[in-house]
This record gives sequence, structure tokens and C-alpha cells, in this order.
Amino acid sequence: MLEIKNMNFAYANGAGQLHNVNLSLKKGEILTILGKNGAGKSTMLGLISGALRSNSGKILLKGQNALSLSNKQRAKFMAYVAQSEIYEYEYTALEYITFARAAHLGIFARPSEADYDIARKYIAMLGIEALTDKFITQMSGGQRQMCSIARALTAEPEIIIFDEPTSALDFGNQYKFLKVVKRLLVEGYTVVLTTHNPDFAILLGGTVALVKDGGEVASGAVDEIVKSENLSKLYGLNLNVGYVNDVGRKCCLTYPL
Repeated sequence: MLEIKNMNFAYANGAGQLHNVNLSLKKGEILTILGKNGAGKSTMLGLISGALRSNSGKILLKGQNALSLSNKQRAKFMAYVAQSEIYEYEYTALEYITFARAAHLGIFARPSEADYDIARKYIAMLGIEALTDKFITQMSGGQRQMCSIARALTAEPEIIIFDEPTSALDFGNQYKFLKVVKRLLVEGYTVVLTTHNPDFAILLGGTVALVKDGGEVASGAVDEIVKSENLSKLYGLNLNVGYVNDVGRKCCLTYPL
């Protein structure tokens, strides 16, 4: 579904370096990307989404070079949820979310009632029905982020990319988002996300990539990568990844301050 081969990148000023990245995801798999601020997590998503071009290497989508896809082909195949967006117009949540159907419509075509029904389906999945007729400009940051997530789902792509999707969400909505991601994986979606919370990688499973200082990327299965030693080195903290009986899973814990 998604394959990255020998990818290298750096901005003209030398920032945002990534070195010899090799990753592969099949249909229904997830990649969680961890790293400090400025390490290159969002840069990697920009390369995968096509917003940036690598200096060398290839990104393949279902075996096809991603650079050969038109914008409309890419929009049908892949949806992207940014950390934040600028909301300038007085659209209701339903209107804003239904815009995602544009990739499936012809030139000058307007969304049909079926398109609106698809949007309503994902509004319900995220439990944000109360926002349906509310103007996007009048919402809190967390409410807008939930609408952005619903919009990505409404596009019904094969790959969904989330750039720190829970950064503006309260604890309850973070949990709700993780449950939605689990459901998407069961339904066959391929998911790529960045996060500052190692516990998300533990909860979601799949493949994890650690973006280290200097652009080195280490990747592998959760149990291989999300370990006390690796995370302590990554974040420069004394961290412990251990099994907590009360919750029945591994957790990433800090020691007392």
C-alpha cells in the first residue's frame, strides 16, 4: 500500500534532515511516528503526502510512484489532517466536512444528498452530531480538530495521514479518536500518524518510527521499538516502559519529578 525506499531529504538551509528512510505498510496497517519537536516528523508526513519532494529515493503508493499521481488522484487515495488550519469562511460543520467529497465529483458538480449522508455517517462515528449546524469559525480548537478528522474520513481514502491529531483534543476526545483509528484499521484503512504520546503507539500497535536528532529514523514493530532505553535516548529523559497490571497493558511512565 505504502512503501518508502531510500528516501533522503533536507531543506535548502540544511534543516529538516531525514536520512535513508525505508518503510513499508500494507492495507490495514498503521505507522506511528515519534520524535522530539523539530526532529522531522511533520516533514516525513509532508513527503508522504506529496506536499514536499524528497532529494532522493522513492515513495510508492500501491506500487505506483507517488510523484506520477495528479492532485485529484492523490486526494481520492489519501487524506491529510494537519495540526491546525485557518478557518476563514462561515461554513457549518456539515458543509465543511462534505467538502471532502470533492475528489469524487466531476468538474462543477455539487455534493449530492448521498455525499451529505456520508459526511453525517462520520460525524456520528466521532460523536459530534451537536456540531452539525454550528459554524466552524465559532468552534473551539478541539471541536474544529474533530471536524477536520471527520472531513478526512468523509473522503473515504485508502490512506489517512494524521499530524499530531490529538494536540487540541481533551482527554475524552483523545480516547474517542484512538477508538476510531482502531476501527479504521479493522475496516482496512492504512493510517500514518505523528504523536508526542508513546502510549498511543502502544495502544494502536503496528509499526513505529523514531525520528532521531540528525535525521536518523529507526523503525520496527511496537514491542521492538517502544522500549525504555530507546525512548529515554529519544527524549533525553529517564523513562520506563513497563506492564501495569491495573490497566492490563504496557505504559510509558516518567519517574517522579
